[in-house]
Amino acid sequence: MALLDLDHFKKVNDTYGHIAGDRVLHDIAEAFSHNKRTGIDFLFRYGGEEFAVISTSINISDMHAYILRLNHIIKELSIPIKDNVEINVTISAGICCVEKSSSIQDLIDKADKALYKAKDAGRDRVFVYAADGD
Repeated sequence: MALLDLDHFKKVNDTYGHIAGDRVLHDIAEAFSHNKRTGIDFLFRYGGEEFAVISTSINISDMHAYILRLNHIIKELSIPIKDNVEINVTISAGICCVEKSSSIQDLIDKADKALYKAKDAGRDRVFVYAADGD
C-alpha cells in the first residue's frame, strides 16, 4: 500500500481558488488512472489531497519503482487552471507492505508514517516503511 499526498496543495487553493484546486485533483486522479497496471493497482482518493494505492502480486521494490514512476509523471504534468496559467505539483509518498503490518489499520498507519517522513525530508519523495520506522 502507498499513500500519496499532493505537496503544498493548500497554496494552490489559496492562490488560485478551490475550482482550480478541484481541477488539479481531477487531473492528478486522471493521470493516476491512466498509469495504473490493470488488475494489479487500485487507486482511489483517500481524503482531501491524499490518494491511496493498493497493489497486489508485487514485491516492495516493484511497488517503490511504480510509485517513483507516478511521482515523475505527476512532476512532469502541467495543469491548465485558467487562461495562460498552468501549474505543476509534486507528490510525497509513503509505502508499507503487508508483511510489515499486523492489521489493515497498522498497514495504513505505517504507510502514513513513511509519507510524513517523506514530507519531513523536503517533500517530492517516496519513502518505504522499515521495521525501524525509516
